[in-house]
Amino acid sequence: MELKNLPIPKCFQIIPDVNRDKRGTFTRVFNSDLFTQFGLEAVFSEEFFSTSSRGVLRGMHFQETPMDLSKIVICLSGKVFDVLLDLRTDSPKYGQHFSLELNSDSPTAVYVPHGVAH
Repeated sequence: MELKNLPIPKCFQIIPDVNRDKRGTFTRVFNSDLFTQFGLEAVFSEEFFSTSSRGVLRGMHFQETPMDLSKIVICLSGKVFDVLLDLRTDSPKYGQHFSLELNSDSPTAVYVPHGVAH
């Protein structure tokens, strides 16, 4: 598993090791030791998933303190165009955005920290 810095501070692309054989694939998308090594939140108290029909446009997801969360976003089926928007007023990238495509054919994920909408 590899973590790559994205242009917005504390946002990372997660590139998992995908083990493939004739039965299918096995992929680990989270490793608490690696996250801790990068100074990222490594305890997640909830897990959600959503589905969207083709062509659906969702708004930016963001929670304010005390309800804010760090997130790992991955696309399990199809593909999704995701945008990260830095809303942390103390960030050198405040107000800036970065976009990427997540897709199930290449199962990368993105780590979205507190204060960043996606």
